[in-house]
Amino acid sequence: MKLVDSRQMEALDQRAQTELGLNPLVLMESAARSVLESVRDLLVPGVTAYLFCGTGNNGGDGYALGRLLVNQGFEVVLVSLGSPKTEAAQENARLFRFFGRVLEFEDFLTTLLRPRPQDLIFDAILGTGLKSEILGRVQAAVQWINHAQGHKISLDLPTGINGSTGDEMGLSVQAERTVAFQLEKLGHHLHPGKARRGKLVCQKISIVEEPLETPYHLFDGIQALGLLPPLDPLTYKNRQGHLGLVCGSPGMMGAALLSGLGAIRSGAGLVTLCLPQGEQNALLAAAPELMTCPRESALPERFARFQALGLGCGLGRNPEDWAKYRSWITNFVGPVVLDADAFYGLEGLKGLGPHRLVLTPHVGEFAQMTGWKAPKNNGERIEQARDFAIKEGTTLLLKGAPTLVVNQEGELWVNETGNPGMATAGSGDVLTGVIGALLAQGLPPFDAARLGCWLHGKAGDDFALNHSPQGLTASGLIQGLPDAFGALRPKA
Repeated sequence: MKLVDSRQMEALDQRAQTELGLNPLVLMESAARSVLESVRDLLVPGVTAYLFCGTGNNGGDGYALGRLLVNQGFEVVLVSLGSPKTEAAQENARLFRFFGRVLEFEDFLTTLLRPRPQDLIFDAILGTGLKSEILGRVQAAVQWINHAQGHKISLDLPTGINGSTGDEMGLSVQAERTVAFQLEKLGHHLHPGKARRGKLVCQKISIVEEPLETPYHLFDGIQALGLLPPLDPLTYKNRQGHLGLVCGSPGMMGAALLSGLGAIRSGAGLVTLCLPQGEQNALLAAAPELMTCPRESALPERFARFQALGLGCGLGRNPEDWAKYRSWITNFVGPVVLDADAFYGLEGLKGLGPHRLVLTPHVGEFAQMTGWKAPKNNGERIEQARDFAIKEGTTLLLKGAPTLVVNQEGELWVNETGNPGMATAGSGDVLTGVIGALLAQGLPPFDAARLGCWLHGKAGDDFALNHSPQGLTASGLIQGLPDAFGALRPKA
């Protein structure tokens, strides 16, 4: 699904007015009606609607909504955060005064009007245009809304959330529901914006979207279904792909085991772990489904049996080993997924065939790998991820909340699945196994990264739904993978 940033949404809005001749009053009326339809379930007889309207077009939407609510017989308390600055907002404010009274925010605070739990509070203060920290009466209004009772509904974006990055600009409204206009924004799906928006409803308001070229997308279950490899009734283990995993070191053999089991649970027909000498028997006892080979005798002809290679989980950072590992990657002709210690040992991607790589660092590993300062906010995270993937010509999966997957053209997908309980030891090792299995089954690197990330997060979300995020382990993720796949496959 396409996502836009604030600049793109503003351009679409301007095009609707200048090229297509849509009156901004028509757009505001359409936006207001879409909000009304989105809260029908909350509009029961006797409720009061409190509207907080800012000085821009978001406030203009609020004035139009207030008029519609009065027309439907609801009591409306409209609170102004300042005089409207755009012509359309000024006109809607003028029209509302024929239907009800407008209270300045400071005057409202002196009244005894207070929302009840069943009442509705509409946040129409600031929309997608926010670029700086909120201050003054806007900040005070946000604090008041957050402490009040009632159902809190934000128009387009919760006030205080940056529409392009999801970053909180000092303070923000905690909405129960957000009604997005025309298109969902990046800020709706990046934390803390994702947490602050509550339930998201997107409504069309007559803005023509085409031609819309955007590098930003949401990867959801619909996208995942489209990438899921089909299961041939006549398939056999060799056709399901053979994954080689160069993982594990003394004291870190659990990483190798988790990665291997994640791969087996993700449909790989064969998985071979290339392990240090003397470590094979213990792993085979724990997981007889896996095969092993001693790393010391790993030869090119053995690697030629693999359809995909995974490298890095618990591998260690001994610099004497990394020249050998680098040569293995260079000489291997198939796709490769890299994680963990790989980012400390490779010292750059030059000569590795980056177009066939999937890199899966968290922010700290990404900073180590690039030499760049760790991003301070989502805006920097997005910019760095896209710049790196384009410059290096590779697929980058940058772990976080949420995880971003970027290809060599700079196309960025935001993964919709995952929860805080997945911040647990071994979670990344499982992800490496999942992506490696999909690569071995023939998915291109970018597709394997996106689908693998979604399935991994889906397994975690199912656990959180059935239990809680607390207590989720990497082994629990592995156990949940079949159900994650099952959510995409029709039941027999």
